[in-house]
Amino acid sequence: MGENFNEMKVIPFSSTEISLDRPANYYLVETNVVKLLIDAGPKENPFREAFRADYVILTHFHWDHIRGIVNLSKKGIPICASKKTIELTNPDVFIDRMKYIGRAVGFSLDEDVMKIFKIYLTFYERIGEALKRVNIYDLRECPGLKEVKATVYECPGHSDDHACFLIGEHFFIGDNVVPEGSVALRNVQSYMKTAFMILSDPSWKLAHPGHGKYELSRSELGEALHDEISGKIRRISNLSLFVGKDWIDLKTLLLELYKGLDKFTIYIATRSLVGYIEVLERMKLIEVDRNPSPWKVRALVS
Repeated sequence: MGENFNEMKVIPFSSTEISLDRPANYYLVETNVVKLLIDAGPKENPFREAFRADYVILTHFHWDHIRGIVNLSKKGIPICASKKTIELTNPDVFIDRMKYIGRAVGFSLDEDVMKIFKIYLTFYERIGEALKRVNIYDLRECPGLKEVKATVYECPGHSDDHACFLIGEHFFIGDNVVPEGSVALRNVQSYMKTAFMILSDPSWKLAHPGHGKYELSRSELGEALHDEISGKIRRISNLSLFVGKDWIDLKTLLLELYKGLDKFTIYIATRSLVGYIEVLERMKLIEVDRNPSPWKVRALVS
C-alpha cells in the first residue's frame, strides 16, 4: 500500500466553542490515494470539507481536538487513535482527573467552575457515544496512515497519549507548540524528549500545530520550542524559590507562581504545577506528602 502516494494538499481549519478556549486547528490531508482528517476540532459539526475524509486521525484526547467526531461518526468515517487516547475519553476518567487536580491544590469546585466542567463532561459523554458508532483502528494499524506511508511518533508531554504524524514533508505536531501562547504540560521530561525528537528528524519541512499559525518552518518551530522549554525552566526556577526545608502546600505555591489569573484558569494551571512537582520528585529534589489536601512539598534533605 502507498506506492502510488505522490500528491498531497493540506487544508487547514480553525474554530472554537467556548470563549475560555483558544481556537483549535485541524487539517484535511488530501492525497491521490486517501483523505485524512488530522483531529476533528472543538465543534460537534466541523467544517463541511472535513466530511470528505476517509479516516479521522487523533493526536490526543482533549475535547477541543476530537469533539467533531460526534457528527463525523454519523457518516461512518472510521477513527484512528491510540488505545490510550480512547481510554482517556471516558467521562469517568475525566471526573477522576478533575478530582485529582482538586485534591492536589485543595480547591473545591465552586459553582462557576463546576458549570464549565459540567459542560466539558457533557462533551466527553457525547464523544463516548460517537465512538460506539464507528470502526476504531489503532494508529499503528490505521489503513489510511499506511496508505500515505506515515510515520507515527509517540510524543507525550502535553498529555500522556499525545501522538504526532509525519506525512511526506509535513509534521502534524498537535499541542506540542502553541505559537504566541504556552503549552500546559503533564510531564516536563517527556516534553523535552518530544521536542528533541521533532527537531532531530531531518525529513520534514513544515510543522502544523494544534493552535495558532497553521504552518511553522523548521526555524520557527525551533524558536517556539526553545521559548517553551525556557519558560518551563524559568517556572521551575521560580518554584524553587518557594520550596525550602519546611513544608509548603501546593495551593500557596500555585497562587505565588500564577498570580493574577482568574479562578478557572488557575485551576487549569494546576496540571502544569503537578507535572513540575512530579518531575522534581522523580529527580529526588523534593519530597511530596499527598495525604493532606492540598499536598505539601519540601526540599529533600540528604
